[in-house]
Amino acid sequence: MLLYVSDHKRKLHIPQNAPLESSVWQAIELFDCLPESDGSYIGFIDLKYQVMRITKYNKYVWIIKVQQPQRHGSLQGYFTKYKCRRIISEIFGGVPMHRVEGLSFEADF
Repeated sequence: MLLYVSDHKRKLHIPQNAPLESSVWQAIELFDCLPESDGSYIGFIDLKYQVMRITKYNKYVWIIKVQQPQRHGSLQGYFTKYKCRRIISEIFGGVPMHRVEGLSFEADF
């Protein structure tokens, strides 16, 4: 699994167009360290080039988006930090990103 991240607080930036190979433990550690208020995010690219991004939505919730460019939108869902950790573990374990429970399609505007 490839990982990209933007952590404004720690000034850590791995761009989506130059992601790095990651283990599930590295991914969860980076996710846990993300600040909860400044637009920082973490994303993943699987072997089929599906892209998932996790961004803080509000005080208690994170938004997960799985890009669906062929459908002109993305699969989206709102989750707690605990559930996001579980989802990260699931996708590293082989669950396809588009099969993550709780995601629904939202068209681009």
